[in-house]
Amino acid sequence: MTPFNLQITVNGVTRYNGECTSLVMPLPDGLYGIQANHTPLFAAVSPGVIKYTTPDSEEFFETKGAFLRFENNSAVILARE
Repeated sequence: MTPFNLQITVNGVTRYNGECTSLVMPLPDGLYGIQANHTPLFAAVSPGVIKYTTPDSEEFFETKGAFLRFENNSAVILARE
């Protein structure tokens, strides 16, 4: 899979900044997935578990809510625990 850049900031601290091949998160309508070359998106992320896949592993973290911006093959998540 083609990677894209993912930056996750939780309570003002960067938790991850690197390559990602897929991202799945809870939105108000249900689970939503993103891969490279996705259309631009700005969304409110619902409380729950966000899953992201790096070239080496699958990672999970729980959030009480977040915002996601995806554009130009780069995703930024601003979350709170």
